[in-house]
Amino acid sequence: MPYVEFDMREAYKAVHGGARIRKTARKFQVPYSTLRDRLHGVLPHSVAHQDFQKLSVDQEDKLAEWVLFQGELGDPPTHTEIRELAKRVSAERGDGVHMGRAWMKQFLNRHPVLKTHRPQRIDMARVRYATPAVIQP
Repeated sequence: MPYVEFDMREAYKAVHGGARIRKTARKFQVPYSTLRDRLHGVLPHSVAHQDFQKLSVDQEDKLAEWVLFQGELGDPPTHTEIRELAKRVSAERGDGVHMGRAWMKQFLNRHPVLKTHRPQRIDMARVRYATPAVIQP
């Protein structure tokens, strides 16, 4: 059953407010066992496994900010550029420079504000009718 962390937090609050666990789990569409575990102090997977990430949470947040800033400047970095910067940061931290095959996907999952955009072709009509003043600075 897919759910988002926000739903789990709201269910958690409801149970602490006196609601019954099973009923609340159904209402918020979260797994009963996961809600029960959270109530007993089990951390979410994303928090519990932060120590195993190649970059710290702060480093990843700074990297995500850099990606957004570059996008605002009109030069969004490619996945390869992001990965290379992450490798350099990881190497400076003293860790190995190897990033797993799924690192980029997981990085994007941890930072949903980042979006991947595919480059679009320029319409030939736009290219044909571009004036030299537009093309040359």
